[in-house]
Amino acid sequence: MYTRFVRALLVLACIAGCQADFDRDRVAIGFGSTRGAADRPEGFEVCRVTSLADDGEGSLRACLVPGREVVFDVGGEIALRDWLDIPDYVTLRGETAPGGITLAALEDSGVISIEGRDVIVRNVRVRGAGFTSGARIALCGAERVILEHLVVHSARTGISIIGGSRDVTIRNSLFAELSSGINAHGTVGCESTRHERITVARNVFHRVNERAPRFAGGSQLQVVNNIVHGWHWFELGSAALALEDLNDNGVFPSQIDVVGNAFVGGPGEDDNAIGVAAGVTNVFAIENEVPPSEADLIGLGADPQTGVDFASTLERVLDTVGPSPLNDQERGWVTAVRGALSGAP
Repeated sequence: MYTRFVRALLVLACIAGCQADFDRDRVAIGFGSTRGAADRPEGFEVCRVTSLADDGEGSLRACLVPGREVVFDVGGEIALRDWLDIPDYVTLRGETAPGGITLAALEDSGVISIEGRDVIVRNVRVRGAGFTSGARIALCGAERVILEHLVVHSARTGISIIGGSRDVTIRNSLFAELSSGINAHGTVGCESTRHERITVARNVFHRVNERAPRFAGGSQLQVVNNIVHGWHWFELGSAALALEDLNDNGVFPSQIDVVGNAFVGGPGEDDNAIGVAAGVTNVFAIENEVPPSEADLIGLGADPQTGVDFASTLERVLDTVGPSPLNDQERGWVTAVRGALSGAP
């Protein structure tokens, strides 16, 4: 049903992190590197969330102080009236919450804002207030960030990366029922326009209308082992994977790995999986699957015989996506993706 492309997407050039230097084990970690207590001389303090209130004693918001590892003694939903600003050297460990933790936006409120460095957010559910609401997670000038095993759904944009953010990994997360999945773009109030060293790996995008992900400008970008299912599910938009000019000013993304991804059409348009602006250069693409209508766009070449079991890799992505265990709704999304990959009606 789908065509695997195994060679060039526009221009192939041997650059750091691409082609012959491509390291699958390194991508599993990504550019966002974890940090230990040695990185912060003061060490780290455990803060326990004991209340599901938006603020006040025992709340998650009260725990957000630099140098803290945040664990949850309570599980459930926290309804937020404003952004949670996560400061430097904070780890948010949603896996400690009994039954899981959901951060839910009220009306057009954002959920998580990261403008500092050395932040890890894992095993958290993030829910917007519908397609008219803005980004649920925003990175602005952030450095050394890992976002992993998340579920992000029901918003206009899942994650917005702006203003010179760098060394970021987004992995093993489930994005569903969004207008836009991951949008790495311009400044919007931040000082710098250049984002670099961004890894998007082992994620599942289900019924994400467009931008799964989109890179406008930026360099050293990795899109690896993601599954994108059912783009353009409610209206036409930009491509599932969009590589574009930054604010129409002639700044194009470069040094990009696009490796081992599957683009599986859904009830909407069964093409336009990949959109590449004419000025984009230095893209390494291999072992991806796209609709047959896009084979001419990206070109075909000989199978490189890498020995990678593509089907098994995608199954592992589905088995490890999101927080564990998934809830009934999330399992339904993953089941739909698994069925589409197998060709089931």
